Amino acid sequence: MLEHEIIGQMRTAIDLELRECVTTHFGALPMEFKSMVEYQMGWENGTSTSPGKRLRPLILLSACHALGVDWQLALPAAAAIELVHNFSLVHDDIQDHSETRRGKPTIWVRWGEAQAINLGDTIFTLANLTLLNLPFAAEKALDCTRSMQNAIFSLTQGQYLDLANESIENISIEDYWNMVAGKTGALFSTCLEIAARLAGNTIEKPQKYADLGLQLGRVFQVQDDYLGIWGNDLLTGKSTESDISSRKKTFPIIFALENLPEFREVWFTRKQFSPSDVAHLKRILDHNDIHQVTKMEANQLYQEFMKNYEVLFGNTENKSILQSILQDLLGREI
Repeated sequence: MLEHEIIGQMRTAIDLELRECVTTHFGALPMEFKSMVEYQMGWENGTSTSPGKRLRPLILLSACHALGVDWQLALPAAAAIELVHNFSLVHDDIQDHSETRRGKPTIWVRWGEAQAINLGDTIFTLANLTLLNLPFAAEKALDCTRSMQNAIFSLTQGQYLDLANESIENISIEDYWNMVAGKTGALFSTCLEIAARLAGNTIEKPQKYADLGLQLGRVFQVQDDYLGIWGNDLLTGKSTESDISSRKKTFPIIFALENLPEFREVWFTRKQFSPSDVAHLKRILDHNDIHQVTKMEANQLYQEFMKNYEVLFGNTENKSILQSILQDLLGREI
């Protein structure tokens, strides 16, 4: 079977697992409540309209496949990871005042902040309930649960740092990497760790896979930071002005604050940025080739990641599916 066919099977299976989870737990609840969950997950009127790429569950399943685990048995873990990711997006959109996600209004815009907070909590709970369905021995299932819970805790720490950094003037690049490890790296990390644990690796080995996931998070985040300023709004579903206007301390912003006095002066003398301020700050970035600096950083991180990836997956027979998914993830045009 061809790679794209297997990936298509995985994607379909993830969607079915997620739908089964929602159907199971929303049988007697108000239809609008259920429709809110479906809206966030990318379904409307029974049809997938904007489900997202399902990258994290695909990474988990393809890593299981590469390590010799029947990926279909890992579907509850894959669905749980996707639910956790979406719970974090719902709350993140409220905190960032983001009005669109995947090209449509965010939950809080459509239903209000209070209902959005509750919906995020609901999706988080669904994730934990779904993970209980892992058909593995109790010790393995418990290890996977512990891995995911640790990842969620790291995720909230990363989000705290991301929010706190907006009001702190002097953020170092080390502070940035600490934030990225939680906010972005944690879920990638648990995807690979869970795969290693289901494969029956020793206690020490899963940590190496977890560390590789953290590296993946670094590459992905720097790429995302680039797209947040220089990407295509239509492709990302997000305004390229929002990272600057909301004072996000992304990689290019921190680099500019550390190295460009003109940028730093505008950044710290305006409490709020007008549209003209945002345009001016972007011109400073462009004039000083910060987009190229960001690209170079992303490329270096990618090379480091691939070196360690080859150590852990290079000799596995079924690595091609995982490799294809990672190429799609890290091959975004920047």
